[in-house]
Amino acid sequence: MKRKILYGILIFSLILIFLISCDILGGDDDGDGGDPGIEGVYYCPDGEHSFDSWYTVEDATCTMAGSKTRSCTSCSYFEEEAIPAKGHNVYTKSVEDPTCYEDGVKIEGCRRSGCDYEKSTPIPSGHVFGDWYESKSPLCEKDGEEARECTREGCDHVEVRDGAAALDHLMGDWYETVAPTCESAGEETRKCTREGCEHSETRETPSFGGHSLGEWYEIKVPLCDKAGEERCDCQNDGCNYFDTRSIPPIGEHIMGDWYIAQNPSCIKDGLYVRDCGREGCIYYETEKIPAHGEHPYGLWYETVAPTCDSVGEKRRDCSTYGCTSFEVANIDMIPHTEVIHDSKAPTCTESGWGEYVTCEKCDYTTYEHLIAHHTFEGGICIACGEREPSSYLVYTLSEDGTYYILTGFNKREPLDTELIVASIYNGLPVKEIRLTADIDNTTITSVTIPKTITYIDNTAFYFLKGVREVHIYDLASWCKIQYFGWHSNPLEYGAALYLNGEVIEDLVIPEEVTKINSYAFTKASGIKSITIHDGVTSIGDYAFWNCSNLESVNIGKSVNYIAENAFGGCASINNIYYNAEEMLTDYPLFGSVESVLLTLTIGEDVRSIPDNAFNKLPATEIIFNEGCLSIGKSAFASSYNFLSITIPRSVVEIADDAFYQCLKLVEVYNLTSLTSDRGFFGANPYVIHTSIEAESRLFKVDGHIFYCEGGSHHGSRDVYYMGFVGRKTELTLPEDYKGVSYKFHPYSLINAGTVTELIVPNSFKELPEGAFHCLSSLEKITIPFVGKSNSASRHEGHFGYIFGYETSEDSENFRYHYYDKVTKLYYRYNIPKNLKTVVIAGEETVIHDNAFQNTSIYTITFGEKVKYIGKDVFSGCGALQRVNLLAVRMMSSYSSYTDIFGGAGNEQIGITLYVGNKVEKIESYLFYNVKNLTRIIFEKNSSLEYIGTCAFYGTRVRKVELPVGVSLGTSVFNSDVVITQ
Repeated sequence: MKRKILYGILIFSLILIFLISCDILGGDDDGDGGDPGIEGVYYCPDGEHSFDSWYTVEDATCTMAGSKTRSCTSCSYFEEEAIPAKGHNVYTKSVEDPTCYEDGVKIEGCRRSGCDYEKSTPIPSGHVFGDWYESKSPLCEKDGEEARECTREGCDHVEVRDGAAALDHLMGDWYETVAPTCESAGEETRKCTREGCEHSETRETPSFGGHSLGEWYEIKVPLCDKAGEERCDCQNDGCNYFDTRSIPPIGEHIMGDWYIAQNPSCIKDGLYVRDCGREGCIYYETEKIPAHGEHPYGLWYETVAPTCDSVGEKRRDCSTYGCTSFEVANIDMIPHTEVIHDSKAPTCTESGWGEYVTCEKCDYTTYEHLIAHHTFEGGICIACGEREPSSYLVYTLSEDGTYYILTGFNKREPLDTELIVASIYNGLPVKEIRLTADIDNTTITSVTIPKTITYIDNTAFYFLKGVREVHIYDLASWCKIQYFGWHSNPLEYGAALYLNGEVIEDLVIPEEVTKINSYAFTKASGIKSITIHDGVTSIGDYAFWNCSNLESVNIGKSVNYIAENAFGGCASINNIYYNAEEMLTDYPLFGSVESVLLTLTIGEDVRSIPDNAFNKLPATEIIFNEGCLSIGKSAFASSYNFLSITIPRSVVEIADDAFYQCLKLVEVYNLTSLTSDRGFFGANPYVIHTSIEAESRLFKVDGHIFYCEGGSHHGSRDVYYMGFVGRKTELTLPEDYKGVSYKFHPYSLINAGTVTELIVPNSFKELPEGAFHCLSSLEKITIPFVGKSNSASRHEGHFGYIFGYETSEDSENFRYHYYDKVTKLYYRYNIPKNLKTVVIAGEETVIHDNAFQNTSIYTITFGEKVKYIGKDVFSGCGALQRVNLLAVRMMSSYSSYTDIFGGAGNEQIGITLYVGNKVEKIESYLFYNVKNLTRIIFEKNSSLEYIGTCAFYGTRVRKVELPVGVSLGTSVFNSDVVITQ
């Protein structure tokens, strides 16, 4: 301040001096130059000064003026001027943006050094709205609605206003909802065709005005002593009214001649029968023929041969079937009877001998063994054609020193692709194979076994996993080899069996073979048919196990034993001809056969079918020849696949439960004299015919089998789908049978193990519980809706409903799919373990809450017409990897922001979404918060127009390529998603 006062005094003094010097004192009148008027101050003549540059005395600031001065260079005169204030150099120091509900502020300052100027300006709060859009379309009798949303991030404020005016109803054509009948009026309805409108109108249609009866037709044939029946039906569409009347009986029976239906024997009574001769009459009369008690013994046969030092034994049996009576007698000892035998030189494969003597009646002999040997030239024996054995094999002499055993490989020699076993080694036969190895070998692809081999040890060929051909010289010798177990046979890994260079396809067991040893033909891939002649008596365990291409088996009449697993795993068998006269086993003979298309023929020599003989046989057809007399207990029990059976007239005895649990047996032709008691047939067949002339009620269409209650004239009676015949892997169910809807037989698809893909047509409106519970190999299913029907809810709306279920009141130790709050039960569905792909292809399909909860599907496809998906539909579906969205417009329960895929997918693998090219709109929140959604693929040439608000918000998608022209709602993706088009 002091400085400013001094500046003021100085300025005032200068002005005073200026006035005195220039105006008062003036200059010299003579113009001689300036004389000083006041001492020390000089003035320019005429007042014309010559100034120097301005000098700033004090700088101006933002708010205060400064000053400057300049001096005359000739005199002491000077001038001074004020410098105007500069004003503030304003800049924005900070801005706090306003929100929808709080004001912001802008703070300004001055850039000039030393100035502390600052100014605060408030910024008002408020929403920032986008454009108005149609949020609700106008409906019939209801206005539409428009909305606009605040575009500020994090604000969900929406304003709503009235939109387009309400529409009038747009009524469709009238259609029949209740058909008129003969006695009651019908009804017609029409509905508003606008989407979302449920308005409808009804009107009455007149009745037919009474029944219009057609001609009478016979529905029950009159018999000799029983009235028949006629019927006439109302001809008006949809009317089930009918009238009946009796047809009088024909009259008394016309009995024919007596004939012997069953001959008497020593232990069983016989039977005379005479029948009524009128056509269609099944009346008959019987009369017993007493058993005669006399045993018709057959020829004596030797049971113990006599020798030179012991008696023998002989026996003869009663020839009557079922009689066990027999007689025994001794056979006298025999003396030695010497026979002189000529000598025989040894051959390649057989030993020789010198001249020797034997006794015809005992073991006495002077036989002397001569060693056999081969003569090889070019790897082939010149005498017998046997191939030279592999040089890398090691043989060990047996303990008794009479033969050799193949025991291993010479590690110093390289292996060949062929392993040829010697028949003779050091002059002795090679009889056993006891190979040992400690590593898998795939080098050896061919094995040759000589006819001298009689035993092969358990793991002999276990490590030779590359063998594809097994060569032998003699089939009879091969059948007699004793195998220790699974890995004895070189056929173990599916090799083909070759006899003298030719692959065996049609296997005929040689006449000299009476027993087929266990494991003899295990996994022989080349065999297509087997003929077992009448001399074979037994077939051992796993003898033909898993012969993958075996189609036909012929069992000879002398076979009395078949091991339970002899034909196990043979999935290609089409035909079994069984002609065994007397089978000793009482367990299922072919129960482990896995075929799905099998015909069993009972041969003409079979008199009795033993208990359990064909239990669990997967036969689709069973054919009897006349001659069979009895069918044992549970003989065909649990044989699931055959639909019809004809019991021949010769059968006189059927044991309890002979056909128990034959689940698909719906039609029986009972031609016997036995009472047509359904108790024989535990499956309770739909119909039992007593005449072979009766029309079958089973019909086949393109491999699919239907049962029609009324036969070919089924009318309005029930039609049942019984399944299909064949080895299909892809099965499409028929839409109907000749225009008539059908029901599923409860076991229609049992044992359909080859079906991996099932297609259910859209014509189905409802599916019964457990309709597909038997499809154990199913991998993919295409269905029109999920669960029982499109309107099913709770546990009936779960995907697993069509596969059947189990329940529990407690979830402990019970792995369940769904808990029903109404029934208070936990439901576990029998979903096939291989089923991974589901396609939903119905029209206007609604997928209800929890529909796929806790299932293990990999891929789900929403078809073009899928309409709506509920809450928590895929919760717990941890295996889900791909979602195919083909639905043109599919809505979800987004109003509650429910995570419909909650818990779905695997975090490491993630879920891929594929959007088809017909999809027009993806509704808001459809995939909201799907945590494991990592990838979206939009089909090129897409029809997609709009993706709604938050449709993919909360996913793990990081980049996406959108089709051109797609418009987006608010927060469709996370803010960090890279979007390209």
